[in-house]
Amino acid sequence: MRDFNKEIEKDLSNLGESLGRAIIGRLPNFIVIATVQSVNEDDKVLDAVVDDTHVFSDIALDVFPNGGNSIYLVPTVGSLIILGFIEGYAEAPFIIKTTQVDKIIISIPGEHPDSIIYSDKGVVEIIRGSSSWKIEDNLITLNGGKNRGIMNISQIDSLVEALSQDLMALGGGGQISKWMASEWPKLEDKKVIH
Repeated sequence: MRDFNKEIEKDLSNLGESLGRAIIGRLPNFIVIATVQSVNEDDKVLDAVVDDTHVFSDIALDVFPNGGNSIYLVPTVGSLIILGFIEGYAEAPFIIKTTQVDKIIISIPGEHPDSIIYSDKGVVEIIRGSSSWKIEDNLITLNGGKNRGIMNISQIDSLVEALSQDLMALGGGGQISKWMASEWPKLEDKKVIH
């Protein structure tokens, strides 16, 4: 079995090399290293310069502009990028790699076309429709944080237990004991924990 696997690996390697030679022979490609001059996030393009002389304008941040869902980088102004050109067509470069990014944006397919995940200077944010999660070093904010923090159930447990004991000591608390037995477990939503 081991020899059979080695034969398959060898055949695949040879096929890959042959295919690579065929592609290179038919599609002349070249690359250049450029410096990012400016970034326009709204239009999802950047301008870059090679050797302080040749400027490439309106380079798409998305490898497949207007192609729907994708992953793209927003390079830092002043960082280096490697630009690729297919068939020597210098008017349509695409970004292969960058030395530094301000953001990574992932557009996700689905019913909400504005669904994205992005990382921006140490903050990761996930947006899907009208919902959002923003993750920072010591803070997670859900949907803008307008409802304040998530309740610490163990502290509420302690408070309710103290109130229940006080009511029992006063000779009442029968209703709260029933409520605690049936309803208290329903207060905690275990789908979001901290």
